[in-house]
Amino acid sequence: MHLRSVCTAALAPLISLALALTLVAALCYPLFRLSGGTLGVTTVLSRGTLLLVFTGLILGARRLGIGWASVGFPAGFGQFMRQIGMGLGVGLLMLGLHVAVIMALDIRVFSEVQLARHPSIPVLLLKHVGVALLLAISEELLFRGLTFAILVKFVKPAYAIAITSFYYALPHFLRSRIKLDETQMGWDSGFAVLGDTVGNALTEVDFDSFLALVCAGVFLGCVRARTSRGLGYCIGIHAGWVFVIKTCKSFTYDGNAGLFGLLVGSYDSIIGYLSAGWISACALLLLYATRPARENR
Repeated sequence: MHLRSVCTAALAPLISLALALTLVAALCYPLFRLSGGTLGVTTVLSRGTLLLVFTGLILGARRLGIGWASVGFPAGFGQFMRQIGMGLGVGLLMLGLHVAVIMALDIRVFSEVQLARHPSIPVLLLKHVGVALLLAISEELLFRGLTFAILVKFVKPAYAIAITSFYYALPHFLRSRIKLDETQMGWDSGFAVLGDTVGNALTEVDFDSFLALVCAGVFLGCVRARTSRGLGYCIGIHAGWVFVIKTCKSFTYDGNAGLFGLLVGSYDSIIGYLSAGWISACALLLLYATRPARENR
């Protein structure tokens, strides 16, 4: 029965995602027409699926009696903001050290040309902060918030961490190359783009980048499991990572540093085996530092 529960918990998100994608794909063409052509297929698929998944998770959480505390939100807004601030510092430090290493190895190389393309560095950095926070809030609420809270109702936290980490990494590789103009749109357009997206994910997934994202999910899951109502920490750490990656890509280029280049993946030429090892080491340190005290015998 225990194995059955774990398998059900592992497959439930996949089935829910598949159903949401199928439904949204069927609605792509009518939504395109209703919007006067302003909503593209890719936009409808990504945002529509996200909205549908969030709605399903919220309804499921309410049915299971899961409140804000179980999702991971602290008691007050001030504490929530402090958590985000502390997490942001940790995220900046963690991936900042990683970027410093790959730049020292010439895996990423600073570019004055790219620097000159940005007339206002402060504005660019503020933009990166905004994007990082938006991504972190939405993804952490989805994975370490609602999904984690629902899963731990049925399986142990360790399984919930593993499951959410896998599904956190997966969407990063769901991308389509198909570009459709208005004359090419039809009732099957959504399914054509969806098929191309799934096909690319199955055939072109970058294993080392996927591993790095899974390890990142595991670390965030450990933070979520080992802190009381600490979703804000997860959001802050995630935002710090995204900020560092976006800033690094804005001011550096891929140096193709020989064998050292194998330490990063082709997904963004920043994360890969090296970041997977570094984040895994941080996760082990976190688990050791927060291990339950032994009972006196």
